[in-house]
Amino acid sequence: MCIRDRLSTPDPVSGNNNVSITTPVATQADLAISKSAPATVSAGETLAYTISLYNYGPSDARTVQVTDTFPSGVTPLLPYPAGCGLVGSKLVCNVGDVAAQTTLLLVFQAQVDSTVTPGTLLRNKVVVTSSTADPDPINNAAQVDTSVQAAGDLTISKSGTLSANAGELVTYTLIITNNG
Repeated sequence: MCIRDRLSTPDPVSGNNNVSITTPVATQADLAISKSAPATVSAGETLAYTISLYNYGPSDARTVQVTDTFPSGVTPLLPYPAGCGLVGSKLVCNVGDVAAQTTLLLVFQAQVDSTVTPGTLLRNKVVVTSSTADPDPINNAAQVDTSVQAAGDLTISKSGTLSANAGELVTYTLIITNNG
């Protein structure tokens, strides 16, 4: 903005008649994250996870990182989404910049150990961070719970006399096998 003095009297110091104002513009990006998974799983099975990241803006989010912490007994499987790597029990995804009003999906699978006890609640937590200021950080974390259910693979076989006369005692043998 420039303001000039337009007086009829001559100004003895004309070099101080201009004013410049600089207004800094701060960027901010409201990131939100959610995660979905099946409600139940059996020990030894594979889980499919989907992380949904949305940038409400108004600015692009810079150097975005998603960190997904797995519960004991759950291991993410290869291939990981692009930009992701395993660090201990965490899947860390450096997704780069996310444009305003854009959704990013990360989809992957994880193996539930066969030793996890039925009834165990697997709580998986995910957090998103960015170098761009976030005006609403409360929606930068999410969790999803999956309950481990009992699974059985039972077989039964029956053997005995193939034919009998009326009034005779017949004996049958039942064998039940738990295959896991």
